[in-house]
Order: sequence, then structure tokens, then C-alpha cells
Amino acid sequence: MFDRIVAFSLRQRVLVLFATVGLVAAGLYAATQLPVDAVPDVTNNQVQVLTQAPALSPLEVERFVSVPVELALKSLPDLVELRSLSRQGISVITVVFEDGVDTYFARQLILEQLRGIEDELPPGAETPELGPVSTGLGEVFRYTLRDTTGRYSPMELRTIQDWIVRRQLLGVPGLAEVNSIGGYLKQYQVLVDPDRLAGYGLTLREVFDATAEASGNAGAATIETGPEQLAVRTDGLVQSMDDLRQSVVATRGGTPVTLGDVAEITLGPAVRFGAATQDGEGEVVTGFALQLKGANARVVVSAVKDRIEEIQRALPEGVEIVPYYDRTALVDRTIATVGKHLAEGALLVIVVLLILLVNLRAGLVLASVIPLAMMVAFIGMWLTGQSANLMSLGAIDFGLVVDGSLIIVENILRRIGVMQKDGGGRLSKEAFRDLVYEGTLEVRKVAQFGEVIILVVYLPILFLRGIEGKLFAPMAMTVSFALLGAVILSITYVPVMCSLVFDPSKPVKHSPIIEWLHKIYRPLLDRAIGMRAVVVGGAAVLFAVAVASFGGLGAEFVPRLDEGDIAVQIIRLPSVSLTESVEIAGDVEQRLMAFDEVETVVGNTGRAEISTDPMGVEITDSYVILKPKDEWPEVDGDRRTKPELVAAMQEAVEDVPAGVQFYQPIEMRTNELIAGARGDVVVKLFGESYDELTPLAEQVQRIVQETPGASSVSMDQTTGSPQLVIRPDRAALARYGLTVDALNQIVQTAVGGSVAGEVYEGERRFDLVVRFAEGTRSSPAAVEALPVVTPTGARVPLSALASVTVDSGPVSVSREEGSRFVSVQSNVTGRDLASFVEDVQTRIRSEVALPPGYRVDYGGQFENLEAATARLALVVPLALVLIFVLLFQTFGSMRLAAIIYLCVPMSIVGGVAMLYALGLPFSISAGVGFIALFGIAVLNGLVMVGAIRKFEGHGLPLREAVLAGADERLRAVVTTATLAGIGFMPMLLGSGAGSEVQRPLAAVVIGGLLTSTVLTLFVLPTVYAWIGSGQAPDPLPQGEGADLDRQLDAEVASDWAPTAPAVRRADPHGDGDALGDPAPRRRPGLGPALAIVLLLGAGTAQAQDIPRLPTGGLTLAEALDQAEAVAPELQIGTAAIAREAARRESAGILPATEFFLGVDRVPTLDGGFGGTETSVGAAQSFRLPAYYQAQRGAADALLQQSEVERDALRRGVRLRAALAYVEVVFADARLALADSSVAVAQGFAHASNRRFELEATGALEPLQAEVALAQAERARAQAAGQAQSARSVLRTLLAARDPVELADTLPDGPLDAGLPDLDRLAATGALDSLLARANPRIAAAESAIGVAQAEARAVRTERLPSFGAEAALQTEGGAVGFLGGRVGVSVPLARRANDAPDRAAAAAVEVARFERDRLLVGLAVDLRTRVARLRADAEQVRLYDERLVPQAERAYAISIRLRREGAATYLEVLQAQTALLQTRADALDVRLDAARLRTEIDALLDPSF
Repeated sequence: MFDRIVAFSLRQRVLVLFATVGLVAAGLYAATQLPVDAVPDVTNNQVQVLTQAPALSPLEVERFVSVPVELALKSLPDLVELRSLSRQGISVITVVFEDGVDTYFARQLILEQLRGIEDELPPGAETPELGPVSTGLGEVFRYTLRDTTGRYSPMELRTIQDWIVRRQLLGVPGLAEVNSIGGYLKQYQVLVDPDRLAGYGLTLREVFDATAEASGNAGAATIETGPEQLAVRTDGLVQSMDDLRQSVVATRGGTPVTLGDVAEITLGPAVRFGAATQDGEGEVVTGFALQLKGANARVVVSAVKDRIEEIQRALPEGVEIVPYYDRTALVDRTIATVGKHLAEGALLVIVVLLILLVNLRAGLVLASVIPLAMMVAFIGMWLTGQSANLMSLGAIDFGLVVDGSLIIVENILRRIGVMQKDGGGRLSKEAFRDLVYEGTLEVRKVAQFGEVIILVVYLPILFLRGIEGKLFAPMAMTVSFALLGAVILSITYVPVMCSLVFDPSKPVKHSPIIEWLHKIYRPLLDRAIGMRAVVVGGAAVLFAVAVASFGGLGAEFVPRLDEGDIAVQIIRLPSVSLTESVEIAGDVEQRLMAFDEVETVVGNTGRAEISTDPMGVEITDSYVILKPKDEWPEVDGDRRTKPELVAAMQEAVEDVPAGVQFYQPIEMRTNELIAGARGDVVVKLFGESYDELTPLAEQVQRIVQETPGASSVSMDQTTGSPQLVIRPDRAALARYGLTVDALNQIVQTAVGGSVAGEVYEGERRFDLVVRFAEGTRSSPAAVEALPVVTPTGARVPLSALASVTVDSGPVSVSREEGSRFVSVQSNVTGRDLASFVEDVQTRIRSEVALPPGYRVDYGGQFENLEAATARLALVVPLALVLIFVLLFQTFGSMRLAAIIYLCVPMSIVGGVAMLYALGLPFSISAGVGFIALFGIAVLNGLVMVGAIRKFEGHGLPLREAVLAGADERLRAVVTTATLAGIGFMPMLLGSGAGSEVQRPLAAVVIGGLLTSTVLTLFVLPTVYAWIGSGQAPDPLPQGEGADLDRQLDAEVASDWAPTAPAVRRADPHGDGDALGDPAPRRRPGLGPALAIVLLLGAGTAQAQDIPRLPTGGLTLAEALDQAEAVAPELQIGTAAIAREAARRESAGILPATEFFLGVDRVPTLDGGFGGTETSVGAAQSFRLPAYYQAQRGAADALLQQSEVERDALRRGVRLRAALAYVEVVFADARLALADSSVAVAQGFAHASNRRFELEATGALEPLQAEVALAQAERARAQAAGQAQSARSVLRTLLAARDPVELADTLPDGPLDAGLPDLDRLAATGALDSLLARANPRIAAAESAIGVAQAEARAVRTERLPSFGAEAALQTEGGAVGFLGGRVGVSVPLARRANDAPDRAAAAAVEVARFERDRLLVGLAVDLRTRVARLRADAEQVRLYDERLVPQAERAYAISIRLRREGAATYLEVLQAQTALLQTRADALDVRLDAARLRTEIDALLDPSF
């Protein structure tokens, strides 16, 4: 297939170039459509369920909200994890599904379950809602709303944010939600004065009801006024605060009492759950945009910015939208790092190529493969929905991409050098294309196998799951796409470009570096082989040291990506107020702003309105936005690194009365969504009671804090949340006639406020809230004094009805999989994650005593590391097994595969050493690097062993073969390793955003290649020279199994000649060597004739085993026997015979024997039962012997039919093989005739050129001669293609793996000799007998008649009766009773009355007879037609042999002689030449048709065919 692709590409070079342009266009378009982000989104497939319950404490939220919702969701399909967080007034439940579940389908399932529990939720709890369809990467844009004039209050700014900015941003494509935090949420408030309320004798409930009834519209249908109709409605909506003041509450003494009389109507803020501050300068209003899951971050942020520009123009004067966090900044930095590394890698690869090839044009051709392969990668990423990010693009090694093309280009240059060395002279364009074609095909297997090895080792990465799968599977897919593109380009674009840009007349230079390495390598290798114990032992020691020291590396999940900015979390005591939290946050912001590296600090305290992150007011998340690093000031002459800056910040905030922890924005958010915590390590203690969990967690926190490497250690705050608890006194309530619910409503409205309605300002709407005035509810004493009106009208203080106390309760309740837990979390700095957790685990096991039912679990990044390590434990061995399978399949030897496999431990040595040298722990990035390294290392070993085996096949002693093969492959090994290592070098040395993730992977590959290359060049040849291959290599590789050896041999062969045939030549032998030298061909009439007896006397052959093809040439008889032996249809026929034989043996089997047990109880006269009777026996039915005889007769007929049908199949197989053999014989003859035609045309062309040189003729004659020569060469190419096709058909029929050589040639006797006189045979009736005797198809038709007759006899036996016999032993009461029996006859009365089956069987016999007669007539007509055509062809053959061909030859000879004498023109010579060639070709075609017909006639008439 590949040779045809290369040939097509070289013939259609313009088409290939246009396709390349199309590839570039498609790749650029795909690149513009790719989602772009910094890193893959590793957030699990989750949905959050949010339920607001403002009146409930954390424990009550857990009991009445979280647990019922959990129970409802536990039965969801594909559920992975279920956890909840219950805080004051809110429940957040996170439902994690399998990654394959569609997000919207999952949300639909949850909504269906939630509908069923809405009635179970407590009063005051709102309907559960689902969180935005977003992920850990969802927060893509944050901004503040700033007033530059000082005219707008925080409430007004918040109103502008909610009703102008947010509403217009929500229409941006790709946004899931826009949240607001900060400022004051505007409300219309009715602040009731209890004293005035008492003065009017009103209750708080009456005020609330009057407020709710003060605003509203109503519709009153329509009225007709003549020809018109009017809609009737009321317009009673509150338009202003005056409207509220004038609303009537009640009437006292005929005087209305309005809301204004008992309350203050004002605008006020809603109860705040959070606030926002900036730079320590006070509160601000902020907003942040959440991106829709799967959206393109760059496109979304760009659209948000465009929309903000539009919104800015519509804002009031002096109000500005000021962004402070922009995801595209990180994306741009990361993509810039990736682009920089890719560009540097490409440049380094190009430089190395130029150094090693010493050919600018070759270097440019190979360099162009890099962007083109990237275009293929972009297209693949687009089609599979991948995003462009650090992981998907960051691991592409251009050295691997160009490796296959390099092998091809280098071989083409080598062949040019060989041609120049042999003095080939200047090549024509077509001849040079031939050279490029051959140079490509010679090494295509090596080039392709190298890329296949790399592709195979990347395949197991696709089986990674979880976070590591989301991180590294896109990388594996992108690399695979790029390598696949490189494979396609290497057999299409690269040969075309080589044929266009290479100049075969320019001398080929050789790299002095490679020449120098050749000079020193062989002596060193010779010495190493002589010291094999030292070399092999030293390598083994190095590997043992690497394995032993591997555990000392430590481990982490993936290196931390430097996002650029910093996230700071401030944790205070649970009892802190929002005001105090804001002041502490401002203090921290001022201290951080003192650093010149900081641009701004924005903090969010508490939670936003949409609480996907339900923080309490004791927690602040601050975004520390840093300036670009080139603007950082110098400290002591150097700029601080980011870790140094963080350490300085930690020192600056040490004395703040709160815990201050440092994270990164995306990392913090992603960790919290995935694991429910923000730290690298999370220790979870599961149990039932907080009285037990809290001290245990405090003990664990102390252990974690004391462990080296711990930073930002924190524990869930389970206690210390002060609560003013009002506990009703039920006896007092009973005395005053009040209920608990009435008391709850009074407290809720008076203190917290209750929403009585909404006030509209155009499209804006604001809550209308009723509550007591500020002074009457601002302290515990004021709450105790709250007046409560009893049903009798008496007013009593709240303290008379309930106790009011200050208690302490849990801040939040965390649950996972139905169990409470408390977590201790910590970041890890200065050491690896795995050893840190190991130390913590050791101390917890020895120091923490867990009560029964309590357990400890470890989560966070460590949990991800454990899961990924477990998967790598499967994936890495899978990659190693795949490599070994490929090696074994290539060489067919376990020993050779094991020798090449030594490259794996050799590469591990360098990978581990490089990680140690750079101080990097083992991570999943490093693990993926080892997988890629194994493929590259094994490829080098494969190439080395292949070259050694080639020289063994040439007869060299083992040691000499090892030295020669290793020296020959030195260039390939060094080049491959150098290119692969150089391609990863920018990733190792880079320092931009994202380089931290790439560095371990690059370190492993580069370090492994360093040691693997050195050890491959010395250890592997030494081991091979020591133990050998264990099998004798073929001297000359034959068949498909030796393809790789043949390609390795061809890569350094020097058998190219400038007279090689054109690209359009095909392989006439079907052996895969499309451009090899053709085998000697016989000319027509030369050699022994293929006599008619060969066609008639092929004979039959019964073969159980497939015979080997003769080495001296295959005769027709041998070909027929071979085709019969391997034909699958004959195996089917044999199986059918065995089936019918088995059925015949089962024809006389009796029906099943019945065994029975009967129990009877005899009734008595008194209504009871007597003794128990039992009977045990057996029964058998059978038919008359005539029935079984008929069944056996039918089985015999079917068996005979299957045997005859197999003979018919055999005849068809042998006929196909005979025709294919004849086709090959004549195809060879046609090709030989084409060769002779070319020779004739060459002779005339040579003579014409000579006459032109002597000025004996004009320029037209040699031109016409060249045209005639070209036509002859075209005919030869066509004949070569036909010969190849014919041999392929014959090889397929013979199931031959090796090339087929024929022993028989063209028949030269009369092909119509011995034909029978059909008229005479027909007149005597012998023709039908002859056809019936000779043709198994007639015998099969006769057998069909026999089968129909036998089946008819079997059908008639269905009318016969059948018989049955039964014997039984009866007992009564346990005593032996009687032995009895029964005989019966079954008569098929209905069958005897219906003769339709008999008539149908008789009709089937007639149908079989008619079918036999039709077939006989058809064969007779077919025979007559073929005999008539054969006689006509035979007459034409004689005419060609006796007259036409000799006359054409004489005419051509005369024209040549007359031309020499000047009596004939060159046109007359050309006409004679054309007539001669055409006559010979026509003669051969007629002979071929006659041979086909004679073969078909013999198949019809010869019983032994």
C-alpha cells in the first residue's frame, strides 16, 4: 500500500502540494476553533445542590435539609461521591458522577429526585436549587465597581452592579453565572416602633399583613362601551415610600392608623452574609463571572471584555468597571511558554539536523514537516474536542516528529552519493524521481516502525482515569495525532519535496561529527566486548542502584503550576462579626500592598448571593494580583522569586489575629470542588459525635503542624460559633394561649425581618421587609424585652415566654458518604508529598487512639497521587508488555526481544539520575516521561539488533557482525537520541508559566536518553556478542516476516543504478520488491512448450497438509494440488460430510425412555382416605422398521450429496487455479514481448540519433523515434502491472507467502487438437453421458434427485403406526403389590387422511429432475460455445504463426534495409515497426484466449481434472 502511495505522490506532485496547502488552511482553521486554557479542566463531573434555610443553625440544616436531600440522591445511577456542607442558613450538597455522564442529564436526574422531597423540608427552607454549570476553572474574570466622584453610596453601587452590569453580562455566550458580593443589597424596610405599636393597640402581625396588602394589581375582565372593549384592571403597586406611609393598618376610634404612624419607612440594607474589600482602603462592590463548563476561556473572557466596554458607556458618570483578575493573563502566559518551548525545540531540532546532515535543503524539508505535523495535530484535537493547553501541547517533541522523515531523507541523500560515486552522471527528472521512490521505499518500514513504537507506548496513557487521565490523556492524543501526521507526510510530502528541491548533481557532504564518532566508536566497542563481565556487570550495578534509590526520590501528584497570582485565605474565630472580619481583612491587605511586587489585593469575606462556596463571615478569600515579573523591584541586588515573596508575606502577617494561609486561585478552587478542601493534604476523621471528633482533630492538627514541610495548617472549626438561642417555655405559652409557631413568627419578623412583598422601580424590584427598629433588637437584652401580644391583647416581654441564652455550636457540619467528618488540611513546601504523608500516617497510627466506629482517611492531592500511582502500576506494565509483543512479533525470538528489552532498564538509570540531579520528586509527569522514554530507547535497540542480524545473514562471524552492525547503526542511534533529547531541552530549561509541569517529563526523557544511548551502544552489542540471537538468521530475507531485516539491509545497500525503471513500473513477481531488478523472462517460443497433456493430465490429488511450493519452479499440476490443499471452501465441504455422516448414525435412535413414579390414595366411605398406592415403572415408544429404514435412506442420500458437492467445489477450485496459472504464463510472455518491443524501439532510436549526429537526417526523425520508444516503454509498464496483478491472484489462491516461480511456459502446439466431435456425440446420445460422467455438478444434481426421493419415502412412513410399551411395579402400604404392563398402538389417522405431504415430496422429486435436465442443457450449450470459439481462435493462431507475424517481421527488416540504402523514409520504418509490435501483441492475445477456452473445456470434459 505504501509503495503505491509514494508512487502516486511522485506522479501527482502538484496535487500533493495543493493538498499540503489545504492541510495548512484546515490546520489553521482548526487552531482558531480550539478552546484555549492554561491547563486541562480536571474538575470531576459534579452538580451542587444549594438550599437556603435562613432560620436554621448548622445542626438543624444538617438534620432537616442535608440528610433528607442526601437520602433522596443516594440512589442516582453512576453516582461516585456524595458529600455535604451544612452552615448557618445554607446546605450545599456536592453530587459527583462518573465522567461519562452528561452534565445536563445528571442535573435532570437530581431535579426529579428533589421534586419528591420538597414537602419534607422544614418551613422557611427555600426550594433546593442547582449550582451553576461551571467547574474549578470557571472563575475567569473578576472586577470591582468604583465610584470616582464620591456621589454613590455602597448600596447604590451594588444596585448598579445587580441591575445594570450583571444583567447585561449574563447574555455573554459561554457564561454560566455572574455573582455579586460587597456593598449593600437594597431593601424597602418597614421598621416598626414597638412603643407606637402598643399605643395603637396593634400587633406585629397586623402590621405585616397591612404591608403585604399595601401593594398589588388586579384584573377585572372587560366591559363593552359601544363598539369598543375596555380591559378593567387596578394599578395599586407601591410607587414610593409615601405610598407605604399612607397605607392603612387599622382604624382606631374612626381614625385610620397608617404604616407611617407605627413604623419608619426607609431604604436599608439586607442582612449581609459577606463583604468585599480592596487594598485596605475599605469596602467595594465586586463581581465575578463563572464560565460555562467546556467553554473556551479565551473566547469567553474576550466577549466579557467587549460587553464591559459597552456597559461602561451606559453607566452613570463617575462609575467605572475595573478588572482585577483576568484568566486570559494566565492562559496567555502559559500558551506563550508552550509556544516558546515548541519554537525553541523546533529551532534546536533544525540546527541539529543541519549539523548532522550538512545539507541546507534537506534541513529545510525536514523543518517544514514540523509545522505540517502540528496542523494535523490541530485538526485531530479539534475533531476530538480537545483544548489547547499546557498539557495537550507541552509534550510534543519535534525530534520524534521528524525522526521518520529524517530516515527517508538521509537514505535519499545516501543513494545520491552512491550514484555519484559510481559515476552515474546527470539524471533526468524522471530518473531522479525513481531514485527518490526507491530511497523512500527502502527504509519506509524502519521509519514507520519507529513512529509506531512511540504511538504504542502512548496508548496506555489513554487508559488513565480520574484527574491524571484528564491531565495526560490529551497529551497522549495530541502526540499521537502529530506522529500520525508525520507518518503520512513522510510518504507523501517528503518524497515530493525531495524530488523538487534536491539537486542530484551536487556532491553529498557528510557530517564531520558522525565521521569522528565512527573513528572512535568501533575500537571502544571492540574493547568493551572483550571486557563483557565488567561492562554487563557495571550496567547491572547501575540499574540496581537506580531501583534502590528510586524510593528516595519521594513522590507528588503533579508539580504545582505557577499561576502567577496568589490566593490568601484569612481564617478567624467563628464568633467574629462581619465588621471585625472586614477590619482584619483590610489590615492584611494593607500589609500585602506594602510589597512593591503587588498590584492590587481584593478580598471576599463570607459568601456571595449564589453560594457555590458557602464561606462564613470568619473566612476571607483574597486575590493578590502581582505585577509582571520584569516590574518587580530588586532586593539586595536581585529580584525575589515567588516562593521568597510568599515567605516574606507570611512573615509580614504573622501577628495578625487570624490564620493567614497562601494558595493559588485556580488550585484552591479546584481542590475545594474536587475534594471539598483546599490543602495539598487533607486528613479526614470520620465519626458520629463532635465531642469525640474535635479533640481527635486537634491532636491530628498538632501532629501535622510538627511534621517538617507543613504550611498553612488548618482544622475545620467545629465549635465556637455563638448563638442567641430562644427556647420557648411551653407552660408559659399555654398560660397565655400562644403556640410555638406563633412565637417563632414573631421572633423571626421582629429580629430577622420577613419579606412582605416587592417594590418595583421600573424593571428593578426590591424586597419589602417588615422588622423592628434597630434599637429594639440590637442586643440580647433588647431581644428579651421584645413585646409579644397575646390573644387576649395583653403584652408580655419575650423573656416571660421563653429563655434567651447565648450558646456555642458548630460552625459547620461536613458529611461524606453519609458520615460526619472533621478535616485537617495542610500545604506541603520544601519536600515531597508522599514522604510527608508517610510521616503523618506513622505518627497518627502510633499516637492517636480512635474509638470504635471512627476512622481516618487521607485526601487532597495525596488521594489523587494514590489513585494515579495505582493506575500507573497497571499502565506502565501494559506499555512494557506492548513493547515486548511488538519486538517478539518483529523477530519471532524471545531471546532477541529480551536483548532489545535491555534498553528499558538502561533508560531507567538515566531518568532516575536526572530526577536526583535536579532535586525533583517522582510525579505523574515523570511517570508519563518514563513511558515515552521506553519507546524511544527500545527503538534504538531495535535498529541496532536489526543491523547486527543483517550482517550475520551475510555470513560474518558473530563478533564481526556485532562490530559491523553496531558501527553502521551508530549514526541512527545518535541521531534519534539527539533529536529526541534536543526536542525536550526547552521544557527542561524553561522558566515560564507552566514549565514546572513539563520539567519532570523532560528530565526523565533527556536523562534516560543519555544513559540509554551510551549503554545501547556498548552494553547491548556486548550482550548480543555474548549470548547471540539463539536462531540462525536467513542469509537472504524472504517473505513478509523478514520485511524489517530487508529494509535495514536496503538502508545501507549500494546497489542503485542510474538505469533503474521508472516510478510507474510495477512488480511483476508480486514479492513486494516493486522496483527490484526483474527476474529473467522467457521470450515467446523459447523453452519447453506447455503441451496440451499438461492441461488435460493434471490429475487429482488428495492432500491433508499444505505442501511446500517447489523450489525449482511450480508446474501446473503442482499448482492445482496446492490450491486444492489450501482452499477454505473444501474445508467447509469436508465439515459438511462429517456432519451428514454423524446425522446418518443418529437416524435409528429410539425416542426417549420415560421413567415415572405415581402415588394414589384411595377414598373411603366415611369421607377419609385409605392406604397409599405407589407405582414405579418405565415406558418406551418406537416405530416400525420401515420408518427407520426410510430415515437412514434419507441420511445416506444427504451424505452422498455432500460428498458430490465437495467434488464440485474441488473442480471449481482447480479450474480457478488453472486459469490463474495460464494468466501468469501469458502475463510473463506479454512482459517479455514488451521488453523485446522496447529493445526494437531503442535500436531504431539509437540509429536515428546517430544519423542525426552525422547530419544524415533532420531533427524530426530522432524525435519521432523517441516518441515510439516512450510508447513502447509505456506498454511495458502496463504489461508489468498486469503481470504483478496476475501473480498476486495466483499467490492468493495458493496461499503462498513466498514469490511464485513457474516451471511451465507458453504452449506452442495446436490448442484445438483432440477436441471431440460434438455433433456426432449428440446424435448418439453420448454427449449427455460424457458431461454427466465428467462434471461433478451433474452428479450433484443427480444426488439432489436421490435426496428428494429418499425424503419422499420418509414422508410416506409417517402414515405408519407407532407402538408403545410400559411396565410398572405397584405397592400398597409399603408392601410389594403387583407387577403390571401395557402395550399400545398410535395410529396417525389425520395424517393418513391428508396426502398433501406426499404430494409435496413427489413434487420436490420432479423439481430436482427438472433442475438436473436444465443444468445438463446449460452445460451442453456452454461446451458448444467454447468449442466453437476455440476452433476460431486456433485458426487465428495458425494464421498469425504462419503468415501475419513472419510477414510483419520481413516487412520491418526490409524497411530497415531500405532506410540504410536511402530508399525508404523514417516514417515508413516507424509504420513497419508499429505493425510488427502490434501483430506480435495481437498474436499473443489470441493465443491467451485460446488457452483460457481450452482450460475451461477440459474442466467440462475431463473427469480427472
